[in-house]
Amino acid sequence: MSGSKNFFAKATMVAVTAGFASASALGLLGTAAIGSADSLTCIQGYVWREARESDVVCVTPDMRETVKTQNLTPDAHKVNPAYGADTCETGYVWRETREGDTTCVTPDFRTLVLGQNADPTAHRVSADSLTCESGYVWREGFDGDAICVTPDFRSTILGQNADPTAHRAVAYGTETCEDGYVWRQAFDGDSICVTPEFRDQVLDDNAQAQSRYVS
Repeated sequence: MSGSKNFFAKATMVAVTAGFASASALGLLGTAAIGSADSLTCIQGYVWREARESDVVCVTPDMRETVKTQNLTPDAHKVNPAYGADTCETGYVWRETREGDTTCVTPDFRTLVLGQNADPTAHRVSADSLTCESGYVWREGFDGDAICVTPDFRSTILGQNADPTAHRAVAYGTETCEDGYVWRQAFDGDSICVTPEFRDQVLDDNAQAQSRYVS
């Protein structure tokens, strides 16, 4: 721990100033509040984890080194889609009823939509009227979408609108871990991706945090 004295002193001062109001203030999950500055000292063989500044959960030195390495590459094992949380899963594309329409549909369906967009007055009573001819209704892909389509097509569009995140590549945005990895959860909001086994160790360390301080 000698190589981290300055950091430890700084973290201790921060924690003391905060009055140890709660474990969450120290970045811990599921641990009791720490009562004094002396109790921040780890027992023999353990060091502060340092998943973030003020993370004073006591772990083995090997565990601390692994966490440090993970922190250097926070995007490792993230799905990290090229277009953010709006990226469609494989086999789907953006619908594009208008600019910014990122509802995910099949390529064939998108082709139909683009064809409709290319001839917006088709199936109108007249070119200067928004009224659809008999057997056609407004598409309603977005508010004000008056392109005329069949009722079945409009029903499909409305179904897609009702579930706008269907067929997305990532369920939790760009923080989604790739298959086989989960969020580390060293503290609330810790979305670094690790193996489930490593996450279990982190949660166990969190649960035992109080027992590893010098009393």
